[in-house]
Amino acid sequence: MKYKYILIDSTNLLWRSLYHNVKEIFVNKEVVYTGGIEQFIKRLNQLMYDFSYTNSSIIYLLFDNPKSELNFRQLISDDYKHARLAKKPEKQIFNTLNVLMEILKNYSDNFRLANLEKLEADDLTKPILESLELNDFNRALVISADMDWARNINKNVHWYNYVDIIDENKFIEEYGFSPIGNKVKMYKALHGDTSDSIPNAVPYLDKKILLHIIETFDDPVQMYKQLWNQDYPKQWKAKLFEAERQILTNFQLADFVDIECDINDIVRKCSRNIKALRYYYKNLGIPFETFMVTKQEQKNSFLGKKKGYR
Repeated sequence: MKYKYILIDSTNLLWRSLYHNVKEIFVNKEVVYTGGIEQFIKRLNQLMYDFSYTNSSIIYLLFDNPKSELNFRQLISDDYKHARLAKKPEKQIFNTLNVLMEILKNYSDNFRLANLEKLEADDLTKPILESLELNDFNRALVISADMDWARNINKNVHWYNYVDIIDENKFIEEYGFSPIGNKVKMYKALHGDTSDSIPNAVPYLDKKILLHIIETFDDPVQMYKQLWNQDYPKQWKAKLFEAERQILTNFQLADFVDIECDINDIVRKCSRNIKALRYYYKNLGIPFETFMVTKQEQKNSFLGKKKGYR
């Protein structure tokens, strides 16, 4: 299926790219993972080939802000995403991210870039999707391995987790509950999420109880008001009350952060600039893509090949 709008968790995609190509160079005496940039662009082009309409789809490249001095979620929990932060030196990742974003700004007229201090990429998805005119002919695809992005699923928005394209019915089939409303947040509040270092608040909680809570209650406060009236075994009620603080914390971590400003003031429209792209690719040691090569260079390359065959 092809989509008019594609929203990509670009920080997540960069991490996936770095694990496949960690080649690095020095740029202004600072390390940049040029192999990760090259792999990112290859993967991005493959995603566009698979899911976008040629020359007409709008691609939103959403980034976490890795250099925030004050991170909202880390105020709630110091363990939030600690595993990711430990995998690569922060300064080198920040350098790589900055260079990548400069390349993307010049890559395509159909690209849109967005990131905001203190927020993660998934926080930007909700206001961006709300700003779009979505219908049966203009659908959106959100791309991330992070289950948080499934919170956006509805009739005209699907989630691609790098394995399957998931709509509401497929999500219910896989997880046993609908992603609509606060259900994903309630799932993560109780069950946690290892990718975000959100702990499982009630280990080994019976799946039937877990699913009943998710389907019955809109938030933990509502759950605790009515918990003793539910037909759950007493030991599980007790465990749920023991985990109250962790469940409330997890629910906050799984929530969207409200954006006070206009989303259109955050999203930056990109514009193709082949001269700038050639400069970046040359300095990073990345081979030029076909659209960057001049006719004279193509001719010289062709003549060189012909000469080599003689």
